[in-house]
Amino acid sequence: MAIGLDIGSSAVRAAELEQRRGGTPRLTRFGEVALPPGAVIDGDVAEPEVVAEALRELWGKTGLKGRNVAVGLASQRVTVRQIDLPDLPDAELADAVRMQGQDQLPMPIEEALLDFVVVSRYPVGDDRRNVRVLLVAAEREMVERLLAPVTAARLRPVLVDLDAFALLRSLATPAVEGDDAHTPPAEVVVDIGAMLTKFAVHRNGHPLFVRMARFGGNSSTLELQQVLELSWEQAEKAKLDGCRAMVAGDDLDAADERVRVLRHGVQQAIIEVRHSLDFFRSQNDDVEVQRVLLSGGASLAPQLADQLETELELPVALGDPMRSVDSTHRRGAPGDAQEEKPFLAVPVGLAIGLLR
Repeated sequence: MAIGLDIGSSAVRAAELEQRRGGTPRLTRFGEVALPPGAVIDGDVAEPEVVAEALRELWGKTGLKGRNVAVGLASQRVTVRQIDLPDLPDAELADAVRMQGQDQLPMPIEEALLDFVVVSRYPVGDDRRNVRVLLVAAEREMVERLLAPVTAARLRPVLVDLDAFALLRSLATPAVEGDDAHTPPAEVVVDIGAMLTKFAVHRNGHPLFVRMARFGGNSSTLELQQVLELSWEQAEKAKLDGCRAMVAGDDLDAADERVRVLRHGVQQAIIEVRHSLDFFRSQNDDVEVQRVLLSGGASLAPQLADQLETELELPVALGDPMRSVDSTHRRGAPGDAQEEKPFLAVPVGLAIGLLR
């Protein structure tokens, strides 16, 4: 069994996978417990006791027995940098990345937790090669704040992994026959959560670029709260009711503030995605992006996928984490699979990482 734990700004979510010998992992349990506003801010735990209590409730609600968990990490305090180095033996590469990282990070190297992923190796001469890596650096204190409620809830964090990498495990479209074996098409995965948007570009599941932006569905809730003078809970309900009505094609009043705010939110999301894609292309002008996959609760915003497809001139679709797992043996109340999909991608991807 493997459990992926997603500590988000609006909820804690856990997915349990069971590995079958030679088969697709089975999704056996999934659940979530909402967090009050302010408990987690931009991926940083601000109220550890509140989060710990939510985790205890989550384990009781879902019937989870396992205590070992893979915990997701997503915050603007996480830095991801692309670094090119001379190709080195694995034993020397980690030291070289750390040395190079000292000049690339916005924090002292001794205050950071570091990891890296090899993106590619490429020739730079007749007998020389370079290696390109993604360096991931997180503030040590921020990671400690993330893990404090996990251990307080008597859980054991055996893996801390970047949310973006988890998303690629659960959502990335694998290369298909006919793709160029050396340069298969690139794909963008965009996860729009409550307060953060994760943007990852990959080839056949191998990350090329990762960016996190401080934007999410809470922006629309906050705007409705201010414009309509509502409580946070009332504004969140107004937003969700407006979303459902617009998706259903209901004839809403043109003066309905929910329509204006939701449309503004969609435009902001498009700006963030375009900015990230333009930045990636400025660094990787030889990479062709062929499609975009969406995930996260705010990805369900009315007409977002259609408008994004028009703006980017690329196919855009909602990502399906269920393609990576067998959910026919799930225990407990199955819920609405379609509504759950945007929230499953991170915890399922974390659990897959633990199985590997």
